[in-house]
Amino acid sequence: MSAKDPLNQTLPASSSGPRYGLVYGRRTLPLAEGEFILGRGEDCHITLDSAQVSRRHARLLVTMAGVVVEDLGSVNGVILDGQRVAKRATVAPGATLKLADELLRLVDLTSESARATAPLRHSDTLRVDLAETAGLENTERRQDAFAMLSTVAEKSLALGRVADAERVLSGVLGQVLADAQAKKPLPAALTEGAARQAARLAVAAGHGRWANYAISLYAALRRPLPMDVIDSLHENVRKLPQLETTRLSQYVTSLAGVDLSPAERFALRRLEGLLRVLKSI
Repeated sequence: MSAKDPLNQTLPASSSGPRYGLVYGRRTLPLAEGEFILGRGEDCHITLDSAQVSRRHARLLVTMAGVVVEDLGSVNGVILDGQRVAKRATVAPGATLKLADELLRLVDLTSESARATAPLRHSDTLRVDLAETAGLENTERRQDAFAMLSTVAEKSLALGRVADAERVLSGVLGQVLADAQAKKPLPAALTEGAARQAARLAVAAGHGRWANYAISLYAALRRPLPMDVIDSLHENVRKLPQLETTRLSQYVTSLAGVDLSPAERFALRRLEGLLRVLKSI
């Protein structure tokens, strides 16, 4: 997953290599940021040999902020440090994962002396990011991955780790914006979620760049921002330096000729009010 800033502005850089690794037997597989499917199937990113492992057994979502495991409805379950995972759970370095009768351990490579010398299986080195799931047939998977990333980011924000949350979401938000600007079809739930997460980052960071992101995203869609995002910007506009008046003005102007619903027309009036406030600062 790319850490590229969607607005070509500087964000805290991620480490030069993978932070986490997965120990399996005598091998340690470095885990790039992204999504990994574990199972018996040949199409899995990490293929396990045991017949007791389901074809698509579990999913690992890896970010610089942490690792989340999800049971994909496997027959024999996912056991995390002796406790069965009901749906998904955060995996801490040092924790043991048991998939049926296969044992794996997550390690933090920044504090581990061991390094991988070879991939676990021929498919292990595949790296997947959300850009590869942009097709409509993968909409559910893409939205689910975004939801998992959002959960990790929100935990980082709750701990006051704003830079970690930015790193977690930067890649996926950048991809959503790129797809919107390329006029690729995007589900409303994904674009609304992206705008809401950007607004949260803007408020948490006390910086206008993520508010600019939300405006750019919905300018590409030629629709008014969700009302809760507009309300958040209204409430915090004086706390968001570098919120760009020109960007917002161009966005509001672009909506003037668009056929809008009554609710969207109300949202547009709120955006016009936000622009007046911003110009008065």
